[in-house]
Amino acid sequence: MTIQEAYEAIHHAEQKGSVLGLDSIFRLLNQLDNPQDDLQVIHLAGTNGKGSSLSFLSHILREAGYKTGAYSSPSILTYLERFSINGISMEDHQFASLATKAFEAVERIKKEGHPAPTVFEIETAIAFLYFKEEACDLVLIETGMGGDLDATNVMKEVICSVITTISMDHMRFLGNTLEEIASTKAGIICRKCPVVSAPQKEEAKEVLDQRAKEMETEVIYGDPDAFQVMDEELTPPFSFTFSYRTKAGTVYREMKSGLSGNYQKRNLMVVLEAIDVIRAAGYEISEEAVKEGIKKTRWHGRFETVLKDPLFIIDGAHNADGVHQLKETLLKTLKDAYKIFIFGVMQDKEHETMILDLMPLADEVYTVTPYNPRSMLAEDLAAEIKDLTGKDAIACETIIDGVEQAVEHAKKKQGVVISCGSLYYAGTVLKILNRS
Repeated sequence: MTIQEAYEAIHHAEQKGSVLGLDSIFRLLNQLDNPQDDLQVIHLAGTNGKGSSLSFLSHILREAGYKTGAYSSPSILTYLERFSINGISMEDHQFASLATKAFEAVERIKKEGHPAPTVFEIETAIAFLYFKEEACDLVLIETGMGGDLDATNVMKEVICSVITTISMDHMRFLGNTLEEIASTKAGIICRKCPVVSAPQKEEAKEVLDQRAKEMETEVIYGDPDAFQVMDEELTPPFSFTFSYRTKAGTVYREMKSGLSGNYQKRNLMVVLEAIDVIRAAGYEISEEAVKEGIKKTRWHGRFETVLKDPLFIIDGAHNADGVHQLKETLLKTLKDAYKIFIFGVMQDKEHETMILDLMPLADEVYTVTPYNPRSMLAEDLAAEIKDLTGKDAIACETIIDGVEQAVEHAKKKQGVVISCGSLYYAGTVLKILNRS
């Protein structure tokens, strides 16, 4: 299979959509000799913060000298960035080789009379094969959606289960209450394996604690009272310095975060609690490795300053909680600035709630249609913004039109552009700005 054939096969599998359940992924992994069983895994689930937390952990572990694999989605700039080792994406020839093995296994499964695995199941199997073949010391695996029936939830045991903030999202698949959603996320908790979590709302916390009790373990929660911001830079490129004392008593002082945004504080709490657990499993991670890893962490689309003239910020903010955290960050850092939003969302998100929370901050709004079949059309989004807030929004024919108009007006008004609403078009925006 050539690289082009591999991409075509993935694209064909993508048309079949998503199915929750583990029978299919287990069949596929069995055909591939269960590569996941030979990996030392840190498993991440949650509604918001998985990607940032994974990136913090990846940078820290690399600084500590460990060959660290990472599997996450969605991609921002290139498809293969979802499979990486020490921050370097899988190469084309590796993907072609591993995809060949995976799709040969798919054909065997189909011949046995079983349905073909979904694209996410195939990608997950490729990730496990990759990390095994490359003999990674540690592997960070991010769930795609949910937890209990997610295709990544196939490990017999893990070094640490990490659960970031849980909020309302993907209700069609995960449930209509916070308790139901928390129950699916809690499914990654393994018997007698350590669990760390970001601070959670009480409804979610009760669910996590009950699941942990059933699995003969307990949840270590990040502690907001132990997190102290020592200095905060409220102008570009935006950063903060902090101290934190973990539940185990490890004290960190004068740590500078490489990622900005108010929500990174709760991500850092869970990351530092996880480092204690990883150390207890026998991995040597110095305080200097932690400090340097956090400082060097970069992750596209998380309150990322991509231009300074005019100021242009990209933030994924793809659900109600993400939008609220973006709003809080903007009120702290850019309260008095003239704000121009580029806004695109998925139609299955709580877009009404997102609009009502964020759009009152807007001086101008340009709506776009992300390149995804689930996207809400720019025209419909603009009409909804008008209906809900009374603000006129300009529906753009293409994303490049939205970026060009927003940048032009920001220069005239000495304003700031904020592109948000979905990670599915963040990479497109980055590429447009890099070409200009």
